[in-house]
This record gives sequence, C-alpha cells and structure tokens, in this order.
Amino acid sequence: MQIKGTKLIYGNLTIASLLSWLPALFYISNIYRMMGYSAYPYAITLVACGTVGLVALWLGKIARRGVLFTVLFVFFITGVLNYLFIKNLDLNEILLDFLYVGMMITMIVFPMSYAQAFISFYVSIAFFLYGYVTGADTHYLLISSGNYISILIILAESLYYLTIQMTEHDFSLIDLIPALLCFILSVWAKGRGGILCCLIMLAGVSLYYALACLRKNINLIYFISLAALVIIGYLLLSKVDLSKKFMSLGKWSNSGLDNSYRERMWRAYFYKTRENALFLYLGTPLEQVPIIHVLNDNTHNSFLQLHATNGIVPFVLFALLFVKSLIWEIKHKKELIAIVLFSIFIRGMTDKFIFGQYGMPVLLFLILYPYFDEYISKRTAEMSAVN
Repeated sequence: MQIKGTKLIYGNLTIASLLSWLPALFYISNIYRMMGYSAYPYAITLVACGTVGLVALWLGKIARRGVLFTVLFVFFITGVLNYLFIKNLDLNEILLDFLYVGMMITMIVFPMSYAQAFISFYVSIAFFLYGYVTGADTHYLLISSGNYISILIILAESLYYLTIQMTEHDFSLIDLIPALLCFILSVWAKGRGGILCCLIMLAGVSLYYALACLRKNINLIYFISLAALVIIGYLLLSKVDLSKKFMSLGKWSNSGLDNSYRERMWRAYFYKTRENALFLYLGTPLEQVPIIHVLNDNTHNSFLQLHATNGIVPFVLFALLFVKSLIWEIKHKKELIAIVLFSIFIRGMTDKFIFGQYGMPVLLFLILYPYFDEYISKRTAEMSAVN
C-alpha cells in the first residue's frame, strides 16, 4: 500500500497535505504548552503525528525502511535494558521514543511546503510576542529559564530552513528574517547557548544567501546593508550598559551568567560513569549523581542525556551519523541542512531537549537525511502537485 494524496471533497486539499501540517502543529502546540497553557493540543498532535508515521512505515512503500526499523529497534532495546538495570527510563518514556521516531517518519513521508513552514514559523513568533504583551512572564516557560525560549524558536526556524532546502525554494532576502528574529529573541531571553546557536544560524544562512547572490550575479547592496546593520547592532549589544538596557526590556529571564554548575554536573557524571562498566554500556544512574538528580535528572546536555537513558550504542551511532551526515550534506550542496544540523548540535551541548524530547524528530531527520534524500525529493514533488 503506497500512501498517496487522495482528494478530499473540501476544495483542493488532500489527505497528504493535511497530514503534512502535523509536525508544524505539534511544535506550535508545544510552545502553547510551554507557556503554561493547555497540554492537550501537544499530546493530541504528538500521538497523531507519531501514529501516522509508524503506520506509514508499516504499510507504506518507503525507501530504505530497514534504516527506520533499525532506529526503532536500537532505541527500544537500549531503552528496555536501561529500564531494567539502570532505571533512568520508564515505560512511558520508551513509548515516547516510538512516537518521536514516528513523527520523524511523518516529516519524511509528508514533507511540508514552503507556505506551511512560513506560516508555522511566524505563528510561533507571534506566540512569544503575545506572551510578552500580555505579561506571560508568570507562566512556566518565561520564569524558569530563558533557555527554553531559544530552543523552541530554533526548532521553528529549523523547520523553515529545512523546508526551503527540500522544496528547492528560491532563497531571497526575506528568508533571512527568521534567522535575524531568532537571534534578537535569544539575546532578549539572555540564553547564552541560544545566542551562540542563533548567531551561527544567522551567519550561516547569510553566507548562503551571499553566495547564492554571487552565483546569480545579483546586486548585493541590500544584503551588505543588512549585514552591516546586524554587525553594528551586535557590537553595540556587546557593550555592557547597552546590553543590559536592551535585555532588561525582556521579561523572559532573570538568570545569571555563571555556568560553573553545568560543568560540575558533567564532571560528576563522567566520574560516576568510570566506576562501573555497566554504567558505560547502559547509562549512568542519575539518582547516583546527586547534583543532577536534584534537577529532575536533567544533565543539561542532550548527548549526555542520550547516554544516560540509552547507553553507549546509540551515543556512538549518533556521533558517526552526525559526522557522515554533515560531510554528505556539504558534499551534495545541501548547505542549509548542514547549517541547521550544526546549529542544533551546538544548542544540544548545553541543554536537554533532543533525545526523548520534542527536538528528537528534527535531529533524527537531519542525521538520516542522506538516506532519504531521493525519496523526500520525490514526495515533495508529489505533494507540490496536489497542493
């Protein structure tokens, strides 16, 4: 059974194009949830998106299905072993991994259009602006940590640039706006990891646009003017007084700049891992690392968290796939995907939001993209024909 875009009776919409909205709706509803509102839209879209992907894997004629089954098998087996011997995972979290992998499959089988990515990104930004105007700083997202803000907007930004690459949309000056907006919001939220990640993303897509202009012999005056404004603005913000004035406008974070706590957590984790070979292979029990356990077992590093919950096998596999994917994307001129992959990798170094979390579908999509490039291109063309 091959899943195709079957016409609905409502205009020219198709089942396929409706399903392609699910990942965007999931990330929008995640922002809604993280701002302290209802979690029901998040849960509903997660189950729907994950289920659609798993059904498509089981019934659809997806290229290289073995790769996807292998991903599910690795996360299931290592998760169960961790649950039995280490206790960092529970059964619900193992189920969540299945749903997140399913969502990644949905992104492969039902790729978004540029219009969908455009709308979902600006809706996400609108939520944050609405939160500021209405004084949403009383909600969980805005009082706990500025880190969550940059993570959520970076994921929305990533979907935007991924879709540009997949649909081969002609990159224009207006497509630099998402990167610039995310950088401004990350500075406003005072999240150091977010600022670095968004700066890398902004620099990367700006260079991408500049090179595209050079290849097409387009006048660069507008781009050079914008780049100059960004550089001048950043230099101004680097001055302590101006930076404090600007960031004091944001109600989104009151956290300090001392990062030594993370470093102590990571050292404690590595020290405990060395004590027992079982910890190295299956994950280190976080309840035995008090400095992490008191923070709800949050290692503040997505890749340490992967080791803690699934052990050394997926950790090593991820490292190999990351390097292979980055090299492949650069070699095959998929520069935007490479930029997004590297940016999310940098962001994952200082916070837990990828494996076993809502960032997992995007990162899995990025590192597995080389295996599904041709299939995604074919599906994108089919979707464009029915949209």
